[in-house]
Amino acid sequence: MNKGLRIIVLTIIIFGFLGSNFRLVDAYQSSASISSISQRIEEIGNFLNFYLFKKGKSELNQDEIIFWTNTERQNLGLAVLEKDLELSRIAEIKLSDMEEKQYFDHYSPEGRGISDEASDSGYEYISIGENLAQGNFRDSKDLVEAWMESPGHRENILKSQYNKIGIAAEKVTFEGKKTWLAVQVFSKPLSGCMEPSISLKNSIDREKKILQDLFETTNSTFSKMSNAKQKGNIEIYNKLVPEYNSLVNQVNDQTSVLQNEISEYNREVNAFNLCLES
Repeated sequence: MNKGLRIIVLTIIIFGFLGSNFRLVDAYQSSASISSISQRIEEIGNFLNFYLFKKGKSELNQDEIIFWTNTERQNLGLAVLEKDLELSRIAEIKLSDMEEKQYFDHYSPEGRGISDEASDSGYEYISIGENLAQGNFRDSKDLVEAWMESPGHRENILKSQYNKIGIAAEKVTFEGKKTWLAVQVFSKPLSGCMEPSISLKNSIDREKKILQDLFETTNSTFSKMSNAKQKGNIEIYNKLVPEYNSLVNQVNDQTSVLQNEISEYNREVNAFNLCLES
């Protein structure tokens, strides 16, 4: 319906232009006037050639598709999507596969989807989505408007979780006809969420081992103290007391260090999980 409306408007513009410049002429009009009319006809011909063949030529452009997609998001107060070259490469792989195997679907004849292409490319993501289009669209804005008229495609374009976008668009021979194929890939990459620190996790593991060793040494010293006391060997008992107290202080200090590291690690884990869910 929208494309029909555009055709009508263009027709009105063209005929309005013609109507405003053509006039009935009498037979006695001078040759100078006829020459002027011929010149005007040439100008009108140039006008029609420009609008019907240049302006009307179907062209899709990667950056323009991203621009109009982000315009739709900004109109609703959503953050713009950032162009991701790796996602564009994945989109190009998908487009080439559809052209080569002559199918138009989110899944190839082998059952592979965009998530498979991303995984094969080593692209790590939290979420990923895809819009496809096939047809002779007037321009990039026309393509995005067509996607926006479809609930599923619109949902992808306006999904707040996505923050990256990749585009592939090419005019190909599909089912014996020249037509545009377009692939629009969205994602929230895993790199967008800061994973818990590996070095901190390793440090916690080391601190746990140190604490375990201290516990064992402290318990062993306490057992020696108990045996010495039971046997009445006060000299050995008194000698072990300061050693035992020193070990207890080390255990307490080590426990405090470990608790702080575990608390920080848990904070990072919670932040990462929240990022995954948002």
